[in-house]
Amino acid sequence: MKASIAFLLATCTSMIMGVDIISIITECARDCLLESVKIATNCKLKDYECACDNAEEIQNDGQDCVIQACGKWKSLHEVVPSLKEFCEEARRPIDKPVDDPGAKFGAWDW
Repeated sequence: MKASIAFLLATCTSMIMGVDIISIITECARDCLLESVKIATNCKLKDYECACDNAEEIQNDGQDCVIQACGKWKSLHEVVPSLKEFCEEARRPIDKPVDDPGAKFGAWDW
């Protein structure tokens, strides 16, 4: 029985580790944000915890690129929620609220 539990845990762990959570981020924004990770932080590309801890720097650097790649509406209504989900999966939730989209677009201000 112990061997079965150990096998199950190993299988689940490898399945989780094999799934790249970057796919959570809206596709049109991925290249912009990955480039911003390189430019605005000292994080390694697959160090998602570091990226989420530096979300503000990445946002400041990548915002114009994301808006150009995805459009304003999609940036606010799809990209920002996908980034919040991404960081929750990375166990580094972004707890700053998103501005009311009706108020202004301006900064993402998460």
